[in-house]
Amino acid sequence: MGRYAGIQTVKKMKILIWMLLLLLLTGCSNKVEDVPLMFLVTHASSFDGRQVQVSGVVRGLAEPEHYWLEDEQLNRVGLHPASAARAYLDQTVMVTGRFSADRSKGRHLRGIRVLSE
Repeated sequence: MGRYAGIQTVKKMKILIWMLLLLLLTGCSNKVEDVPLMFLVTHASSFDGRQVQVSGVVRGLAEPEHYWLEDEQLNRVGLHPASAARAYLDQTVMVTGRFSADRSKGRHLRGIRVLSE
């Protein structure tokens, strides 16, 4: 009976390892979701931590330097790093980045890539 229990333990460990690998592979997915800014803002918690692509106009302030993307309804999401958004001020662009939504810190796209439309 001891040998049989050992074989079952090894099988369970193999299954567990495969499940962990599958979770890691799906969790590290870089799939980019194309989302309208209004939808991203109204469903922020659903997109938290996901890679998204969104379009809008880059707006910003000099002191302290920061930039955000906004649409015609004034839905907004912050853009980081500022250096990636600086050259596109007041232009309509397509932005790709990892979205984060936090009640105290707001909505942000991090690690952004900006393309002119």
